[in-house]
Amino acid sequence: MFLDGGYSVAHDAGGRFRKHVVEVREDGSRRTIAEFADSEAGNVLFGHHTIVSVAGERIATSDTESEEIRILDRSGSAVSRIPMPGARVRVSQDDLEAARAEAQARARRGHESTVARFQAMGRSTAGMEFREREYRYNENAPAIDRTRFDGDGRLWIRHYPMPSDDGRRWTVWGGGQETFTVELTAGESFLDARGNLVLLRIRSELGVDRAVIQELDLDGGQRYGRQPRTFPRGASRG
Repeated sequence: MFLDGGYSVAHDAGGRFRKHVVEVREDGSRRTIAEFADSEAGNVLFGHHTIVSVAGERIATSDTESEEIRILDRSGSAVSRIPMPGARVRVSQDDLEAARAEAQARARRGHESTVARFQAMGRSTAGMEFREREYRYNENAPAIDRTRFDGDGRLWIRHYPMPSDDGRRWTVWGGGQETFTVELTAGESFLDARGNLVLLRIRSELGVDRAVIQELDLDGGQRYGRQPRTFPRGASRG
């Protein structure tokens, strides 16, 4: 199964795009399992979209404008629903200015990369000057921004991180109920988990990544401070 699509469903800047979860059969034919509204069109800060995670026979679709997360089977039928954790957050002026600055910096980096690629190919870059973009924004940020199934089939749901937030909160659902929450720092990225062990990618101040396994205190619902086992990237984990 894979994601496909991306055509506008509206003619104005406030439209949503459509995407699909598609199954490819052995004979090369394709079957659409699910269709959903994806990201908002245009340059939108704190924009809405549908988050999709696939694991085996299950598909989690989370439209951030909805109040629930739908779990589908391979036929596209909803088999369960999870209440959207948390709540939409009112965007402060400081958060708006920080998000706008980051979006402009990201656009500039992308432009510089494109110009460098053209120059490396010996192509003209005339008329490719960088132009500041205009952004609109939603007054309320989505409640979540990411989901992922772990190795035990639990669904990890990340609460939307505002620019002023130092941490990243994940709510974890398994067996039809909320099981625990995990607080990560901004420099930690969730990769996978099994039982009470969670695999993280941690980025240092110098931009160096390392893989870290930490233990969870599932009784208390929080990560506790036992020394993690760490491995350089690519090393055997035994």
